Order: sequence, then C-alpha cells, then structure tokens
Amino acid sequence: MKKILITLVVTAVLGFSNSYALPDPGDSNVKVSETVLESFKKEFPNAEYVRWDKNGDYFVASFNNDMQRLSVYFDDGGKIYSTTRFIKTDAVPLNALKSLQKKYDLQEGEIAAMEVSKESRTYYLFSFTKDNKYHIIESDASGNLKLVKKQKVG
Repeated sequence: MKKILITLVVTAVLGFSNSYALPDPGDSNVKVSETVLESFKKEFPNAEYVRWDKNGDYFVASFNNDMQRLSVYFDDGGKIYSTTRFIKTDAVPLNALKSLQKKYDLQEGEIAAMEVSKESRTYYLFSFTKDNKYHIIESDASGNLKLVKKQKVG
C-alpha cells in the first residue's frame, strides 16, 4: 500500500512538473491494450499530454484534463482502480487542512496537496519540507492524519 501511495505521489509530481507530447501508444515503452485505451478515451475524451506507465498490474495514464493534471490507474480490463489529482489547499476539506497545519505548524503556501480517489474512498496526500525533512502525510476529510513517508532532505 505504501509503495502504491509513494508511486502515486511520484508519478503525479513528475507528471505535474513536466509537459509531455501526446504519444502514439505503439511508440511508448509501455504496451497499452486496446481495452484500456478505449476505456481511457471514453472516460477522458479531452485528455492532453498523455504519458503511459506501468505500475505493477496497473496501467497509469498521466495527463492534463480540463486544466488539471491527473494520474489514473487502470486494470487490464480497462476498469479504473484509482485517480489522483493535484488540488489547491483551499479545495481540501477544512478539517484535514487545519489538522495538518496545527500538528506540523505549517502555512498553506508550504503544502502541496493531492486528492486520491480509490474505489469508494477519497483521501488526501500532503507533501511538505519541515526541519530539513520531506514529509508525505495522508488524511481523510475529517483530519485523521497518518505519516506515509519522512526522509531527510539532501
């Protein structure tokens, strides 16, 4: 679970910080099945700057859609497993944001936020640097926090 969460964050961060040309799936290092491609095109007809990766059993499409950067995980049958998107901190549920700010003594400008939807659950991942350590914290909408990763910077 932690590996998938960390991969989601890394995939989304890399996808958010880079622009990609719309690839021809045949030219990609990742062979995406027609079933997955059809599902993707049906769900996200306005997708731009698509990049395909593979994470374990899942195909991962990172792309821009309606002015947002998303990463969507598909199983082999084309069913969506999870969706992630970067969001502004003012779009995070207030209890989650206030709980994080209070516990770690942070201001909004110090926090990057991502919304993760998986099956019927939605939660938030926050990343920030504090005291020379990089943190990834998970929170539900109520503000229940859980440390996902903490590592020394540098």
